[in-house]
Amino acid sequence: MSSFSERLRAVEDRYQQGAAEFERMRQEHESSLREARENYPPLTERQNEELAEYYRSGQAGAELRRLQLMVDRGEVTWGEIKRGECDPEWTEAYYASFEEGGRLLRAAVEGEPVERYLPQESPAEKSPAEEPISDDEYFENQSFLRDDRW
Repeated sequence: MSSFSERLRAVEDRYQQGAAEFERMRQEHESSLREARENYPPLTERQNEELAEYYRSGQAGAELRRLQLMVDRGEVTWGEIKRGECDPEWTEAYYASFEEGGRLLRAAVEGEPVERYLPQESPAEKSPAEEPISDDEYFENQSFLRDDRW
C-alpha cells in the first residue's frame, strides 16, 4: 500500500508532465501563428469588400451568405464571429465553411473531380419558385367565409 505522500508525488508528476506538454503545444501554436501572419498579410479593405460581395451572392454557400446578411444588418461583426465573441453557432458555422472549402481544395489539388463534393441540386430546387399567393387570393374560395352559410 502506498502512502499519501507517494500518491501526492505521483499526482504532482502527472501535473508537471501535462504542464510541459501544454507548454510545448503552446509554443508550436505560437510558431504556426507567427508563420501564418508573415506569409498571409491581413486583407486590404478592397479585398474585404470583394469577399463580402462574394458571401452576399451565395456563391460561398448559404451559411456564409446568412452570416454576411447578419453583418450587413449590424447584428454582429466579422471580428466578433472570428474571435468567438457572439453566438457560438455563428462562429462554428463560419469555421465549418472553411472545412468544406478545404475539402474542395484538397480534391482539386489531388486531381479528384470536385463535383463529387459539391451539393447536388434536387429537381425541386431547379424548378422556378412559385409566386406567393396573396391573402385575398387564398381566402376568396374558402367556404367558411361565404355569407350564404350563415
